[in-house]
Amino acid sequence: FDAARRQSHLASPHDPDQLEEWGKKIGSVYQRQKELEQKAEAEAQAEKGRLAMQAMGAMVFQTAHRLMNLTQSIRSLSIHIEGAGSDGERETRLSELFKLIDSSSDVIKRPMEIARQMKEINPRPHKLHSLIDEVRSEADIRSLSPRARIEARIPQDIVVLVDRDLILEAFRNVVHNAMKAMPDGGALTISGALSDDAREARITFADTGVGMSAEQIRAAKSGFVTTQRGTGLGVLVSLLLLRAQNGNLDIEGAPGKGTTVTITLPVGIQ
Repeated sequence: FDAARRQSHLASPHDPDQLEEWGKKIGSVYQRQKELEQKAEAEAQAEKGRLAMQAMGAMVFQTAHRLMNLTQSIRSLSIHIEGAGSDGERETRLSELFKLIDSSSDVIKRPMEIARQMKEINPRPHKLHSLIDEVRSEADIRSLSPRARIEARIPQDIVVLVDRDLILEAFRNVVHNAMKAMPDGGALTISGALSDDAREARITFADTGVGMSAEQIRAAKSGFVTTQRGTGLGVLVSLLLLRAQNGNLDIEGAPGKGTTVTITLPVGIQ
C-alpha cells in the first residue's frame, strides 16, 4: 500500500490534465501581466504626447514674444551702427547685427523642428556640459543682457538621458528668463550634480536678478504671469518639455534676491 501511494504521489505532478491546467493558469497570469505593461506604456506615451502638445501651443505665443525682443535689439544695434565713431566699431556692431538676424531665423524654425520631434520623443545619452555650453553661447540669449555673465560648473562626466532638441529648448527657456531678469547685469551660475543614488542629474540655474514672489512662481508654472522675467510662458514650456521626458522643474526665489531653477533629469550611460 505504501509503495502504491508513493508511486501515485510521484506520478501526480506529471498528470497531463493537471499540467495543462497549470499551463493555462501560468499563461493567463503572464498574458495579464503583458497587457498591464502594454497599457501602462501606452498611457505613458499618451501622457508624454499630451504634455508635448501643450508645450507646442505655448511656444506659438512665446515665439511671437521673442521675435518682438529681437526686433528691439536689432533696432538698438542699428542706432549704434549709425552713430559708430570708427570703422572698427561699425564692423563689430554689424557682426552683432548679422548674428541677431540669424537668431531670428532660428527662433522661427525651432517650434517647427520641435513639433516634428514631438511625434516620437527619442531619449539618448548626452553629455550635460555640452548641452549647457551650446545654449549659453547663443547670440540671442547674450543680447538679452550684454552685461550679465553666465558661469557653468558642470562636471565633465555627467550624462543625461534626454531628447536633445527638447532639452535644449527647455534649457534655453530657463536661461532666457534668467538673463531678462538681469537687465543691468549680474551673474547666472549653472551647476550640475548627481543625486545621492546617482539615478538623477540635478541642474541648478541661479541668477542674481529681480527675483520672484511665491505667487509669481505658482503662476509661472501655469503660464499666466507677466513679470520683468517675461511672459511666464518659458517656465511652462520648460516644465512640459521636461515632464515629457521623465524630468521635472522647481523654482525658488524672492523679490530682490534672485531666482534659482532646479531641473532634474534621468541619468544615462555613454
